[in-house]
Order: sequence, then structure tokens, then C-alpha cells
Amino acid sequence: MKKTLLVHLHLYYIDQLDYFIEKLSNIQSVSYDLYITMVEKNDAVEQKILSRFPNANILIVPNKGYDVGPFIHVLNNVDIDSYDYVLKIHTKNTILNNGDKINGVWISRKCWMPLLVEALIGTPKIFADNIKKFENNEKIGMIGSKHLVTSSTDSYTNILDKVNDTIKSLGFSIPKKLTFVAGTMFMMRTKLLKPIIDAGYTIDSFEATGKTSQGNALAHIFERVFGALVTLQNEKIFPQKNDIFSVLFMNACRCYHFLYSKKTTKNNHTIIKICKIPVYRG
Repeated sequence: MKKTLLVHLHLYYIDQLDYFIEKLSNIQSVSYDLYITMVEKNDAVEQKILSRFPNANILIVPNKGYDVGPFIHVLNNVDIDSYDYVLKIHTKNTILNNGDKINGVWISRKCWMPLLVEALIGTPKIFADNIKKFENNEKIGMIGSKHLVTSSTDSYTNILDKVNDTIKSLGFSIPKKLTFVAGTMFMMRTKLLKPIIDAGYTIDSFEATGKTSQGNALAHIFERVFGALVTLQNEKIFPQKNDIFSVLFMNACRCYHFLYSKKTTKNNHTIIKICKIPVYRG
């Protein structure tokens, strides 16, 4: 029997499990299958997951392709025609004291995970609203956080050729514009992902995590390709608004970044700024 939703959580940072258990509990009133991938077996974590989600499928996968490789692995191990939609979420490094400009607005990396997750399953109402958007508008192919849906070319100029090559490997022409969800968390119509499986991509297509420079990894290429698959199949990405608490959190992170920031340059020099004024270089 066809189910509404396939849910994939890649649980790399296991200390974030409680947060995701809370958010996954907001998926209500639809039939779904939950797949959770981890790179190491952990009996205590698995027991905690199964105590809340007894039917969860827990898979131990190679540490390849960040969160994208495990997602492709799950797609290869289910019949995606059995689902209307897929929800892709994952843990993120929240320690990094840096950020990126998305659509001209600086967003701290500490804010990315809540902004991405809350827009999808922040509350039962938010989740139900996302399902309704799909059901009421057949042209919506993907939903992601309004703050992280972008068409900016700044983040992928160095990998554009590889992005285009990957799109062509899926049987499509190069699009005039790439729109995608930065951070790779979204809800999407599963039928739009079939070209990836048909092209033969598996988790072994991806590099071991940490073995390549971040921007050149196939996972970061697919971050853009997922969005391209929506628009190339004549559907659109809907930028979902976040709840007020997520926005307030983002603004607090932005304020903190203004007051204090620390970054390491490519030459391994440390720069500390207070109120945007450099106070230390070492």
C-alpha cells in the first residue's frame, strides 16, 4: 500500500538525537516510514530510537558523502514509487563559529539546523501545512526554509562544471539558473528523485567524508542537483517561512556574530573581530 511519506534522518552527531526525536514527533496524521542512518553501531542510541519509534529502520552505513550518501543509500533500498513525498533531515555541526551570506543575509552556521528543520517539522501545524501545500499545488516539487532557498552562484562557482556534468549524467540539459536549499534539508516529491536511482548512483559513488575538500565533494554537488531536479522537471521550490522562534534565534546568532567572530584563513592565520573590528591576528 502506498504511503504518504518516506522520512530519512542521518544521525551523525548522536548528541542531537533528543532534538530530532522531538521534531519527528510532529509528523502526525500521515502514513510514513522512518529510516535513520548512522556510521557506527550504538546499542543505547538504537534502543532510545526504537522506544519512541518502534517501526524505525536503523541502518549502519559507510561514512561517505556526508548526509547525502546515506540518503542515496536509503533511496536505493526502498521502492520510492511507494511514497508520495520524502523528508530529508540530518544533524549538523553546531560548534563552528562561522557562517555564510545567503541571499545577501549573513546566517550563522549555528542557526542553519534549526532554520532548516523548523521550517519542515517544527510543529505539527507546520508539518501539516507543508503536506497541504503539496496536495493543493501539483507544481510544488520541493519545500525548504525561506532563509536557505537560494539561487546565489557565490557558493558553487568553483564546482559549477561538476554540477553541470552531474546534471547531464542524469539525462537533463544544463539549466539557466540553479535554485536549491542550502544545507540540504527539504521535503520533496519522490518521483523527482528517480533519475538519481536510474543513473546508478549509490553511496559508493561518494567520497569518504573528510577525505576531500568540502566544496569539491560530490555531496555538495548534489546539494545543488537536488534543487535542479525540481525545476528541470517543471516544478518549483517553495520557500517555507519559519516560525517566530527560529527567526529570533537567527537574529540572536547574527547579533552575536557582530559582537564577536573568529575565523581561520586558508593560511591558518586566526582573526578575531569585536564589533567587526579586527583585534587579533595570529
